[in-house]
Amino acid sequence: MRGLKTMAALAALGMGTAAIAQTPAAQPDPEKKICRKTLETGSLVKKTRQCFTRAEWTRIAEAARNNAQYIQDNQMGRPAGGP
Repeated sequence: MRGLKTMAALAALGMGTAAIAQTPAAQPDPEKKICRKTLETGSLVKKTRQCFTRAEWTRIAEAARNNAQYIQDNQMGRPAGGP
């Protein structure tokens, strides 16, 4: 009896996830404005509000990743005078 209840519960769970997987994912609007607060360098309290579209935030994040990768690839962060 206990095994039957477990199997029924698993079957119901499986049907629920299948229904969720079949629904199309809503695409976020790339033109929606998103505002974020960033801390000012050298200050513990001063913040600056920056507003960009979702597409612009994506480009900013990609540029930051590319810049960090460039620095790592070219070892620009190594100390001077090292081997």
